[in-house]
Amino acid sequence: MTPGAQAAVLLEDVTRLLDSALSDDRVTALWRTAARRQRAVDAFDADGRTWLREIADVCTERLTAADPATPPSCHHPAPT
Repeated sequence: MTPGAQAAVLLEDVTRLLDSALSDDRVTALWRTAARRQRAVDAFDADGRTWLREIADVCTERLTAADPATPPSCHHPAPT
């Protein structure tokens, strides 16, 4: 597998969700369902878009490490 390939695919999916018309509440519900956490119970829990931004940051770091000469083609939005 090409280094960074999984991070690139994940970043693409995360960026789609961040850019989607879904409300913050719906993105959070989706995140909690995927994480099998129906309620906010500990420090793990955050709103869905915050977690998606963190995932995007990690993916961007991995892509940069895999190929430092090539800047990531996807940029995730800054928090509002």
